[in-house]
Amino acid sequence: MSQWQELVTDGHVRAARWRNATPFLLVAAAATITLGALALIFAPQAERSDRVANAKREYVRTLSAAVAQLDPLIASIQIEPENPAAAVSRTEVQGQVTEALERLNAAGRLPAEAARIKIEDYWAGRWEAGTLNALRKNNTVLVASYVRLDTPSADSDRPPQLARTYGLFRKSAAGTWDYYCLDFAAALRCDQTSVRPHEVIGTLRDFLPSSATTGSNRS
Repeated sequence: MSQWQELVTDGHVRAARWRNATPFLLVAAAATITLGALALIFAPQAERSDRVANAKREYVRTLSAAVAQLDPLIASIQIEPENPAAAVSRTEVQGQVTEALERLNAAGRLPAEAARIKIEDYWAGRWEAGTLNALRKNNTVLVASYVRLDTPSADSDRPPQLARTYGLFRKSAAGTWDYYCLDFAAALRCDQTSVRPHEVIGTLRDFLPSSATTGSNRS
């Protein structure tokens, strides 16, 4: 064994190994510290993002449940208009809708003869016969009408056969107004473009009756 070999001990070897490993250990430590700092920075943001996403999902769920209450609510309506004989035919109702659409696009207003009603009256069927019953908020107008299904006859004492029809006017981003029938199961179908209530829950949000929102909160 040489003189130099005799002088090199296990301690010297271990020290040399530590010196060689030190740069790598420092890099690993720095990376760990950096990752920890990034976790502290972004973890609260991720938690907030999750909370916001969960709140949005819950809001949509609650709103959808409230809109789903409208079909059975309409089906349970027992109210008839004070003057059922004043109800007009489907063709005449469509004419009133066309006139209202033209007036909205021309002047941004409904015809003067349209009846303005409240939210609870709208969903309870407390409407005037023979005219559009309207409920407006900003760029959306809900309308409803009684439609006479039979032909009026002076020789008949039978009460007129009535059905209900629902619709909405909505102003587009381009500034024009469009009309859509609201396709409720218990309502009369119309010949215009129809939408189901669950397809326009955002539009109906500001028009929901208290009975629908209360029922959705219990579900």
